[in-house]
Amino acid sequence: MKSWKTSLCGVLAIIGGGLTQFFPDVPVLFKLGGFLATCAPAIGLLFARDNNVTSEQAGATAPRSGISTPLLALAAALGLSALMVGCASYKVVGTVTVTAERAMTSWATYYDAAHANPAAHDTTVTALEQRRVQIDRAWESYRLAANTFDDVRKTGGDTKAALLAVQARSTELVNLVLSFLPEKFQPK
Repeated sequence: MKSWKTSLCGVLAIIGGGLTQFFPDVPVLFKLGGFLATCAPAIGLLFARDNNVTSEQAGATAPRSGISTPLLALAAALGLSALMVGCASYKVVGTVTVTAERAMTSWATYYDAAHANPAAHDTTVTALEQRRVQIDRAWESYRLAANTFDDVRKTGGDTKAALLAVQARSTELVNLVLSFLPEKFQPK
């Protein structure tokens, strides 16, 4: 192992991935694991060339045939599959947040346009305000569920029920917003 810096960064990245995989409900370990898994490879790339001589001068030899290449491929495949499985619940939350925020952005655009000229948007100010009140309530319900999820995750509690609540409130919010938006204001 001639390149100890890059090897160390690789080991730290693997440890970081393991921490996020095996301790998702322990906030300190999860954050540390995410940091290591993200930063260690980048730092390792900075050290990818540990010396100031050519490969031949450093004594590099042609790769030897044998079991190392298949083992490396297997380790890479297992590592990638672990990352995909381990991030699943957090991807869902991220997607839900983007979807709800995107719906709210579309609603704000429509609301501003319709409030400025209600007749051009086949509505009245009263109807628009009634819709706004409904959407505001749905948004607050969604934010409360999202904050509860964050609190449960930080305290190491069971995140499944809280995640389901976030998804349900997000779906309700998005469906409500979409039911009020004309086609040209629908999020794309």
